[in-house]
Formats: sequence, C-alpha cells, structure tokens
Amino acid sequence: MKSLFDKDSFLPASYALIVKNTGLLVVLQLVQRLLGLATTYFVVRVLSQEGFGSYQFVLSIVGIVAIFGMPGINNAVMQSVARGYRGTYRASIRPSLLGSLIGVAVLAVIACWYLFANGGGTAEAIIIALLLFPVAYGLTQWKGLRTGLEDFSGVVKLNGAAAIVTSLLLIVAVIYLTDSYAMLVFIIVAVQGVLNLVATRLSFREVTRDEPVEEGSIRYGIVTTAWMVFGHVAMYVDKILIYAFMSPASLAIFVAAERLPELSKAFIKNLGSALAPRFARHSHYTKRVDRAFQAFSVVAGVAIVAFAFTILPWFLIFVFGEEYRESIPYAQALMCSVAIANSVPLRARWIKSQQDSASFRDVTVIMAVCRIVVSAVLIPLFGLTGAVVSAFASRIGYVVTVHFVMKKRYPLKEDPE
Repeated sequence: MKSLFDKDSFLPASYALIVKNTGLLVVLQLVQRLLGLATTYFVVRVLSQEGFGSYQFVLSIVGIVAIFGMPGINNAVMQSVARGYRGTYRASIRPSLLGSLIGVAVLAVIACWYLFANGGGTAEAIIIALLLFPVAYGLTQWKGLRTGLEDFSGVVKLNGAAAIVTSLLLIVAVIYLTDSYAMLVFIIVAVQGVLNLVATRLSFREVTRDEPVEEGSIRYGIVTTAWMVFGHVAMYVDKILIYAFMSPASLAIFVAAERLPELSKAFIKNLGSALAPRFARHSHYTKRVDRAFQAFSVVAGVAIVAFAFTILPWFLIFVFGEEYRESIPYAQALMCSVAIANSVPLRARWIKSQQDSASFRDVTVIMAVCRIVVSAVLIPLFGLTGAVVSAFASRIGYVVTVHFVMKKRYPLKEDPE
C-alpha cells in the first residue's frame, strides 16, 4: 500500500484540496450555526419557556433514537467508496431502513407513554417525528458516498440548502402560523426527509447495480453503530441532568457557554472529515503524520486559549446579550478543555477510517461511559461547575484512550524514503 506521504498521496501534493474541503465544511458549519441562532431568536420569543423546553426535549429524544438509522454504516460507506467499492452504498440502504423501523417502534412507545401521562403536545410532536423517521434518518447514506468521493462541495450545497429552507420555514411558522412546537418538529424532520429522498435519487443515478461491494463493510457499519449508542447518550447527558437537577435557566446558561467551544470542536472535526477518505486508503501511521498532528496541537491550543481570554467574552455578550454574562467563565473553561484535547479528534478519525471495529469500540465506549458517569456524579452535586469539570474529565479520558489505542494497534512506522 502506498505511504500516506508519497508523491501520489495527500501531503504535501494535495494541501490545496484538503484546505478547500475543510473550508467548505467550515463554511457549512458557520451557515448552520448562524441560521440556528437566527431561528432561536424568533422561536424563544413565540414559545413559552415550557414550550421551548418541550421542543428541545423532543428534538433530543429524536436525536438519541436516530441511532437506529445506523449512522455507523455511513462511515463504512465512506471507507469503502474511498477504496473504490462504490456498490457498498446501494448495499447499505436496506439495513439502514430496517433499523429505522425499530426507531419508529421506540418512538411509538415513548409517544404512548406521554399520551397517557397527559403530555398531549409532546406525544403529538413525537408521533409526527416517527411518521417521517425512516426517510429522515434511515436514508442518510448518501453523505457517506459523497464524503468517500471527496465531493464536499455536493455535501455543502445539499446540507446548506436544507439548512436555509428549514430556518426560513421555522421563522415563518412562528411569526405567522403557529405557536405549536409540534409543527416546528414537523418542519425539521420533513425537510430532512425531503433532502434525503432527493440526494438518494441523485446518488442512485450515479452508482449502478453492478458496482463492487466491499466484503465485511456493512457488518462493520452495524457493529460500530452498536458502540455509537453510548456516544449518543453521552452527547445529551449533561443537558438532561442540568434540566432535571437545576432549571431551564441554568440549562440556557450552559448552552450559551458551550456554543463557541462546540464550534471550535466542529472546526477540528471538519478537518478530520476532509482527511478521512485519505486516511481510509492508508493503514500505516507514520512518524511524519504524528509530527504533523503534534504541530497542529500546539498551534491550535495556543489559538484556542488566546481566543478564550480575548475575543470570546465580547463575542458571547454580542450574540446572547448582557443577561448571559454569567456564561463567560464557563465558556472560557470549556474552551480550555477543548485546547487540551484539540488534536485527538484527528487521531480518532484515523482510527475510525480503518475497518477496525475493536478500536472504534474502545475509543467510543470508554469516552462515552467516562462522560456519562462523571456527569451523573458531578452535575447533581456541583451544578454548572460540575458540568465543566466533567467536560475536562471526559476530554482527558479521550486523550488517554486514543493514545493507548494508537500505541497498541497503530504503532509508529518509519517515514518512506
């Protein structure tokens, strides 16, 4: 197999393509985040605090249940397509749709629970979500195909258009049509479903039935999806605990505090996504790659900390208003937690770009369990401070776990001549 850094590989000859792909994904993230802020501005002024909380709760429930759409298969499709097995994309549709039907059943049980518990609005919103769930969350494999082909421009155009349409419809709905959060849930899920249907139809024209399917790829995607369950729970655990043990206002302070740190993490993940197809074509982790990651870690770490104590306070107040000044120290602490683990997502992306379910399991499960346990202990006891400490602890655990997995299964190789 060619070395990761030979003349036909992605460093240094393809720096421009990597920068372009990363830039496209960063632009998409910025567009989505800015539209999200604009939409929230209008939604919170129409819905009551209870209604907005219920709206966020339903979206969280749907987000967790989305695991049944088999998102791990998307990563498997990306790898296979990058290695030339484009037929894996077509083979991935059926298991993902079948898995999404399980998600429908789970949502139906939850809806029944809230219906009988007099949570009519919540039950209505969940029922709307389950009716559209298969197309909204079971037909997302086109993203793996486009990423494997390194067609990041296509990803940005489709997702960007969906984000714009979703935000415009939500804003129009809350201003002119309704104060029902069930309708807002319908708009979000429906636009996602239409996007998937259109993208899937276009992808079927591109990938014919006689394309090769990589052996073991779909099984790998299903297995890694099982391990991703822990990550999905960990993604929402701190917010659920803050809401349950503190108050909606405390949750608002925390959400404001984590917005910019999450944007920093998203930038690094976008770089990893841009590199993922190249990673998938190479199995050797060389000293030159490791030195590049270390250099990135130093530069990014200094930049993140500098931003946290200079621009961040002003920017947070500009976006959220003076009433969110309490969020500043929490945001600065969370930014520092991102700084100490800033290059780890790139190493983790290397692991996830190999057909190695054991390493994927170790990284995903250990990190997620660490975050869930620490959050469950610290947030009820120490509130928002506990949430920040748990973020530090989970990211330190992330660093340690990825280090040992890389050392054990991907030892450094000598650079090519």
